[in-house]
Amino acid sequence: MDQFIRDYQFSTYTTKQVTDLSDLNIDLLNQQHATCEYKNLMHAFGFKSVINDVTRPSSKTCLDHFFVKGWNTLNDDLDGYILHCMITDHYPIMLTANNPNDMQSRKYLGQEMQKEKKYVDYVKLRENLKKENWFEVFDGNNINSMTQAFVEIFNEHIEKNTTVVRLNQKKIGKKNG
Repeated sequence: MDQFIRDYQFSTYTTKQVTDLSDLNIDLLNQQHATCEYKNLMHAFGFKSVINDVTRPSSKTCLDHFFVKGWNTLNDDLDGYILHCMITDHYPIMLTANNPNDMQSRKYLGQEMQKEKKYVDYVKLRENLKKENWFEVFDGNNINSMTQAFVEIFNEHIEKNTTVVRLNQKKIGKKNG
């Protein structure tokens, strides 16, 4: 474990963005001491787990990991996915990353030299949520459909009360002469 810590400390100090893909046979869903120690160690190094659900359905464990550091996971720069198909004994996992400095990707996405900021009007959101009927959530008999209804209603209200502002970024180029 000491060698693991030394190697990790070195690798995490050398770059700004780090992605750790691990298959360490440590079940992230398990609350045993070794698992908690591993997760605490990763968090101490500044890493965040982006795969936190079952990746091995036969054992109902999460043995396949993506830990990331230096990415803005709150602004959707990076997402982890579990592909629910049985190609092997575990589900494939995938990590997607948007590089805001990659001009080719931005041109493809129609976002050349533009960035978006989203602002939620929480006062209006609160008012609209108070006015919502919530019938599908409270009067259902299936917890999955009730949860799905809650998420859909909540996301709909967030979208209604969000303003998107497009910011132009300065072009960086060489000076002539």
